[in-house]
Amino acid sequence: MTATPAPAPLPPALLAQAMETADASTSIAHCVPVASLAEQNYALAAAQVSMGATETAMGFLRRAVDSGWRDGRWLRRDPLLASMQGLAGFAELMECLGGFRLVAFDEG
Repeated sequence: MTATPAPAPLPPALLAQAMETADASTSIAHCVPVASLAEQNYALAAAQVSMGATETAMGFLRRAVDSGWRDGRWLRRDPLLASMQGLAGFAELMECLGGFRLVAFDEG
């Protein structure tokens, strides 16, 4: 069996640049908020509605609720999803969300 030759060492300037980039990306990763799976599914539902794909959007809304979306009040008022409110699946989702306790945040 033939041994694979070791890779050539990086020039010091390139290594320093790579380390600086890695440090910067790690810092950015800690600053950027990460959307939850529920929020991602909700956003995908809104995008699908904007393209006229209401059935696909309904699937993403179901996934949003299944993965933790609980804000039924916003779902009912969201102008991006207004066209879905007449669908039977929408009423089922609202009924499902009605079973969760409302959480209020103190503004102070």
